[in-house]
Amino acid sequence: MTRPHPVAAAMVVGLCRVVDLGQDDVIRLPARVFLPVEVAGVRDGESARWSWQHRSASEVPGVHEWRMVYDLDNLDDEDASMLNRLPSCFRPLRVAADEVDQGGEFGSVVLALHEFDLVEIQVRLAWDRNRR
Repeated sequence: MTRPHPVAAAMVVGLCRVVDLGQDDVIRLPARVFLPVEVAGVRDGESARWSWQHRSASEVPGVHEWRMVYDLDNLDDEDASMLNRLPSCFRPLRVAADEVDQGGEFGSVVLALHEFDLVEIQVRLAWDRNRR
């Protein structure tokens, strides 16, 4: 009797430079990330002001270790003001938990990583259903 081959995708973990990440890549958050922090003291009618600070990945909202990457091509006013203060050697990423049923409580988060740091990514391989 032959064992059936799995038809679900398999996950292989590899490394990728942050600068090479693309939309829909799934990454493991590194231990330290760069998060936007709203500056206090903004007057009514002024747009929010942001600074960026190194933080532990445990401070990123949501409990998921793996996050799907989204592009920041369509910036709203809030995102644009965040990026004005981001040093040029960092790449901004919008990430969301890599869970099919994540619900509304795990929305996307903007963070930044150093462009040339290596991060772990998931590479999914499809198995051939006809393979014996």
